[in-house]
Amino acid sequence: SSGREICRSGGGSVLFWWRAQLASLVRRAEETEKRAHRARFDALWSQANDIVLWLGPEGRVVEANRRAQETYGYTRDELRTLRIEDLRPAETRDLARAQLARVFAEGGSRFETVHRRKDGSTFPVEVSSARVDGPTGAVLLSVVRDISERHQAAAAARYQATLLDNLNDAVIGLDASARITAWAGAAERLYGYAAEEAVGRPIAELLGGEIPGEIDRRIRAEIARTGRCRMEDRKSTRLNSSHSSVS
Repeated sequence: SSGREICRSGGGSVLFWWRAQLASLVRRAEETEKRAHRARFDALWSQANDIVLWLGPEGRVVEANRRAQETYGYTRDELRTLRIEDLRPAETRDLARAQLARVFAEGGSRFETVHRRKDGSTFPVEVSSARVDGPTGAVLLSVVRDISERHQAAAAARYQATLLDNLNDAVIGLDASARITAWAGAAERLYGYAAEEAVGRPIAELLGGEIPGEIDRRIRAEIARTGRCRMEDRKSTRLNSSHSSVS
């Protein structure tokens, strides 16, 4: 009888040991997976091309990635002493506080604004913010993208459009079938057609009839050779029609 009890007792000890070992293996596997997830997150965090900020409920910077440090000109420790309004020009700080409150209340927001570097210079940004609820309370994750190049491209496009609108020459874009794709410069004034009337129509219609075969061939050859063509049209307007030449 006592032998069977010892056997049972020994079997129970082995079972307990095995369960403890299994639990330990599961914990180590979970910790390994967490470390792997953390490593991937840290890599994404540190190598992100956009500024990434963690903000507390009062707008204080809790954490900032490397791109934030490079862009704003502050060290990590310096950034963690700032509030989000410290990264905005003085004239937009009240708006920054209102936007912060709205994101915490609504859960997320996306908007464009202007941010300020340590040296006082400013740059346009697009901000995508989301509230993240954690065990210690809610924080705000903000991804901030510098859109200076986008604004410069838009300004250049507006400037080019202004130049085109003030040209004395008509600027007309055509597709491969000689239909109008762009109508700018003095085209409306010279031909009497608004852009919405001209775009999509064959160029021959607006030049008073069919383009002579030789001129058509020269136009196509010039476009194939240089990507563009300069054409002189003598008084082919809405009210008058005559002939064109290529120069």
